[in-house]
Amino acid sequence: MTSTCRAGFTYLSFLAVGTSCGWFVVNGLYNLVANEPKIAKGGQLIGEINRNGAVASLVLCAFFGGYPFLFGKISYRVERWSSTFLILLSLASLLLLSVAWQVPAVVQLCGIFGNIVGNGSILLLFPLIATNYSGWLVAPVRAGTDLSSMISAFLAEAQSSNGVDQRYPTWLLFAFYTGISSMGLLAWCVILKYRIGLRSVLDDAPEKAHESQADLEAVSAVSTAVPSVSNQESLKEYSHNGGCYHGKIRELIGESLQSFACPWSLLAPVVMATLTQITQWSIVPTIGEIGAEMCDAESCSGKSGRFVFRISLTLSQILVPLGSIISSLVTCPSFIFYILCLLQYLSCFVICAATAGVWRSLWTSEAGRALFISSYALCGMLEGYVITMAYRYIGDAESIPLVKRHSAGALLSIATVILVSSCAALLGAAVSDGHIACIDP
Repeated sequence: MTSTCRAGFTYLSFLAVGTSCGWFVVNGLYNLVANEPKIAKGGQLIGEINRNGAVASLVLCAFFGGYPFLFGKISYRVERWSSTFLILLSLASLLLLSVAWQVPAVVQLCGIFGNIVGNGSILLLFPLIATNYSGWLVAPVRAGTDLSSMISAFLAEAQSSNGVDQRYPTWLLFAFYTGISSMGLLAWCVILKYRIGLRSVLDDAPEKAHESQADLEAVSAVSTAVPSVSNQESLKEYSHNGGCYHGKIRELIGESLQSFACPWSLLAPVVMATLTQITQWSIVPTIGEIGAEMCDAESCSGKSGRFVFRISLTLSQILVPLGSIISSLVTCPSFIFYILCLLQYLSCFVICAATAGVWRSLWTSEAGRALFISSYALCGMLEGYVITMAYRYIGDAESIPLVKRHSAGALLSIATVILVSSCAALLGAAVSDGHIACIDP
């Protein structure tokens, strides 16, 4: 196999993995709400899904944050098998929805599973790929997670272009999703079996391979520097040899926090990228349906508002992977990166203004609806570009030791999950309780 064919096969393999280990389940539920107004409950169902999923994500994040303190740094083996579990959970959720999407309890349960898969991918899969595999492979994985958004949008748009009338049943829609997700599981099995894209395999020169393997061992070696709190012998040794027990505990916590240390040169991209995650995955999806309904000049349940939400969601889920794919072409200069971040924040503000009813006459006009739709789509595309580029900055920072790059990626991941989930829980509760709702003109 030529180098070009090998690179293409590698790219497609990691792209397929991303479609399974990402937000496929959650995006499927968003499209379910868009195409089934009877269960949408005026946007309340999305609020409930986001609220419950956010709580589950925070529990997952607490476990992830406490793991280094309890058991030492997460090893390559744990990251690998945990990623496999996430793919299986995604596949099982889609299969369950294909047979029981009308059952409210099933929808809520799969919403929780979907958030665990999506945030688990951020916490485990992305740092795993960014540090243990070739750095550029982060882009196809992220593009794959977003490609699932595009696929779900296309299939849901084919089912119902106006959010009311349907061309084929919803169970068939989720059956399509399940088949696509199973391809990602197959690709991941191939990657693990043949070690496709692994740094120690890709390096041609023996000395580079030895250096890469040493880097991987260095990442794993951090776990030996942070003994487990549950290991009583380690604690006793700490207490006897160090004198002050509490001092050693503080030292242990400090060493655990090193798992999330971020070099100064990567701090700004990490912070800016985290904010784009909040706008795209906490604010816009939770209030977007209500904002679209506010664009209807007749009533909150009018067809015009349903159409605005349907087309906005479709364009967003199409453009998010496009942004990720573009980021894989060339590294973005830092000043352009920051400008794009600010533009993404501005597009989120437009959605918030429409939801709050500010300038209501504008949003009910043709120009206002077009602005809402374009802002909704732009917010998604820029988020896909920014977060993938941030992971590229981390993975391609060759001047920074691999251990520190891994900790920077872990910080971006855990900060994203904590802040996104917290904001989604608060907004989701406000929407599900009716505090944020559409008001008839």
